[in-house]
Amino acid sequence: MDVKERPVNSRVGTSFEEFFRQVTGFSSPYAWQTLLAEEGFPDVLSVPTGIGKTEVALAWAWRLLLDKKAEPLHLVYCLPMRSLVTQTVQRLKGYFDALKTTKPGIDVGVHQLMGGAIDDDWVAQPDRPWVLVGTQDQLLSRALNRGYAMSRFEWPVHFGLLNNDCRWIIDEVQLMGPGLWTTSQLDWMRRKRFPSLKPCLTTWMSATIGTSFLSTTDRTREGLGEASPEQITFEGRLASALKSDPSLQWWRDAQRPIEWWQPTVSGAKTTGAKKRGAAKSVAVTPHALADAVKKQHAAGTLSLVICNTVDLARDIFRALSPVGHKVLLTSRFRREDRARHEQRLLQFDASRKAGKLPKDDPGLICVSTQVIEAGVDISAHHLWTELSPWPSMLQRFGRLNRNGGDQEARAWVWETTKEGGNKKTERIGPYEAADIDRAKKLVSAFVPLSQEHPFSRAITDLNTKCQKEASEALQPKPSPLPRALDVHGLFSTERDVHGGFTDVSAFVRGTDPDLDVRVFWRDWSGDNPPRGEDLDGPLLEPAREGCPVSFVRVQEMLKNSKGKAWLWDDEADRWERVNHWDIRPGMLVMLKRNVGGYDATEGWTGDKADMLDEVPRVGRGATLRDDTWTEVGYWAKLEDHLKDARREAETLCNALSLTGHTRMAVMEASGLHDLGKAHPQWQAKLPDRGTFPEDALLAKTPRGPRPFRPGLRHEVASALAMWWKYRDSDTKPYPALAVYLAATHHGKARTVLRSTTDEGGDVFGVPSKPETLVIGSDQWPLDFTIAKDGAEGRWEGNEFVLIGYGWTGLVADLLGPWRPEEKSEVDVVPEPEPRHLGPFALAYLEALVRIADWRASERPSINTKPSQVRIDH
Repeated sequence: MDVKERPVNSRVGTSFEEFFRQVTGFSSPYAWQTLLAEEGFPDVLSVPTGIGKTEVALAWAWRLLLDKKAEPLHLVYCLPMRSLVTQTVQRLKGYFDALKTTKPGIDVGVHQLMGGAIDDDWVAQPDRPWVLVGTQDQLLSRALNRGYAMSRFEWPVHFGLLNNDCRWIIDEVQLMGPGLWTTSQLDWMRRKRFPSLKPCLTTWMSATIGTSFLSTTDRTREGLGEASPEQITFEGRLASALKSDPSLQWWRDAQRPIEWWQPTVSGAKTTGAKKRGAAKSVAVTPHALADAVKKQHAAGTLSLVICNTVDLARDIFRALSPVGHKVLLTSRFRREDRARHEQRLLQFDASRKAGKLPKDDPGLICVSTQVIEAGVDISAHHLWTELSPWPSMLQRFGRLNRNGGDQEARAWVWETTKEGGNKKTERIGPYEAADIDRAKKLVSAFVPLSQEHPFSRAITDLNTKCQKEASEALQPKPSPLPRALDVHGLFSTERDVHGGFTDVSAFVRGTDPDLDVRVFWRDWSGDNPPRGEDLDGPLLEPAREGCPVSFVRVQEMLKNSKGKAWLWDDEADRWERVNHWDIRPGMLVMLKRNVGGYDATEGWTGDKADMLDEVPRVGRGATLRDDTWTEVGYWAKLEDHLKDARREAETLCNALSLTGHTRMAVMEASGLHDLGKAHPQWQAKLPDRGTFPEDALLAKTPRGPRPFRPGLRHEVASALAMWWKYRDSDTKPYPALAVYLAATHHGKARTVLRSTTDEGGDVFGVPSKPETLVIGSDQWPLDFTIAKDGAEGRWEGNEFVLIGYGWTGLVADLLGPWRPEEKSEVDVVPEPEPRHLGPFALAYLEALVRIADWRASERPSINTKPSQVRIDH
């Protein structure tokens, strides 16, 4: 690859301990944090909950920016739960704001990526350090080129950036399900099968971790299935640091006594300390639990109730009435509502820790689902938890007396009765019955140990006493995982023959019924949404408006209520009805306001009577025809914009150390990407030329009252013109890769060139007839031979000589085969030009050209704004 590694320099002076104190305000880091910073990141980092795992981001930043080690430029912090993202972002923003104050020359952006709160500023900054904190749904779907809650035209940019120049931190792996195996396979592909253009590394981190997910067939075959000598050495040093660090004595002494709870005929009660056996299968009702929680709750403290299902959490929350000091947290809220509830919880706990609660404060009862069981920085006085798989139980116990100073802290565990009584069942709620049964045995063994010893000692004793069971309980379950052929195929973002896209949900969270769609509500007159100019509502904002809901729940609600659901068709430019049985994970589903299903306090209810008071009118989504980057608020000449884009590409290539043919391809593609805007049809469709003459070639124009739709994809015309010069020249003016990169700079034309009109006879709207683009003194005829799939050639005697392979052949040669032993028979791209790049590197280069275009549009060297133009009437 034509990429130079960043220089590895000697230390510039600031120790990690000093750096840590400056940005956090803490007296010093823990010994294990210093070990990580100085020794580097292992593949697996197993540290207990509550002792500073979030601060691994500071070890990365110190190594990259101050110690000048060879670290990737970006940190991707992947978490299984939304609730973890918010607090992690807040904490890291505080740290890096402090770093910018103490060292003004260093600026690390912190961004979040989760359903309901998507910050895309990082996308335009591949040459600057940033931290991206997101949920596995959003991050892994993007890393597989099928990003949830986003336009498919943007998929390749996120796909390229997240698979290059990043250090992935996979946190709380025990909650990730199939997504864990996907991270393992992606790591193998980036390192071995489809090498990233810029190194992309992964560290898996958890307090409860088994490593069988690292021993997939693919990883084992290529030497990545076993722990490396460096990993084994690091684990020994880590164990020593955790055992000997005096500043962790509070953690070693923390008390968290656990006991079983069950209701009785006379009412709810807690078992005594001597009750150490497993709970009996007695029916647990929301009212019995609510009564027990209220009875045990202490004023001025936090009581935390963790349920396995949204329905049970909501029922207990309702049963707590008329208590006012309560809050419900589940994954089924819109962003603003969820944030309001989370903030109430975090503010209460922060005030409690700071001793700022009023004397008569009643405290807070928080009813939640699994969204709170990992990483949330709160410390409960009382914990009530439904029996769940052992890794989840350990995480839930970590919410109790998190700071180690509450000697009266207590936890109760209840068991949900199996449906069907004592009959065998495969699942109990969202979990497999075998996992619940194993957890029940471990909890029963752990109860007496937790009452006799500090929590850390009790865990150690349990692991010795029940070594086999505890080890088995921590191993992740085998799940569907992406192979090289899958990811190679996912490079294409074209619709399939059924009009849809490859479903990656099995690789993100699995095929269970809890996989999400995003639902939002709009309003309109009549039964069906309007079309065309009558779509006068604001553009769809799924990050703000959307509510994540199990796709099965949405199906059930629509079936029972006979409500209608709608999906945006980005090619037809209209809302299309979708049958309830066709709803799939990852979809953005619009409901009319009167379909109901949502309450601001309880989130998604599926009840038709629960309707939002006010929602926007229905508007449009993004479409294939849009040319939004043309309408930017000013006029600019085509030649000026092309020069600006080339300049921005050069800046990016310098910052990212791109060299050779790869650098040339990015710069030439950027400098020629908008050639197609010189097409007479495109120029004729400009809504307003200001004071520019008719023969002036413009690339940018102020936004008009209607979307600008020239009827052709200008980037395809650019590629057709560039292909003519490439094919017509003995000395190639640029690599063939540049032609592809120019064609893909809006993500709408990529692996296929096709007609987009009813009549045909065009390539993405560009009429298939002779046309020459004229820019200054240069002429660029359009060469449609590249748009023909199949082989073009001529007979020379008895031999057929190939002279063209079509667009599909070009893409296949640039992408390369899905496995090394499959040699390409196409050979469109000659040596030594870049070819066989693989999906990650090719998408990364696409992203760089698009980013150069964005930057050139945002900061033009020469432009004319409407305020500068005097219009005579």
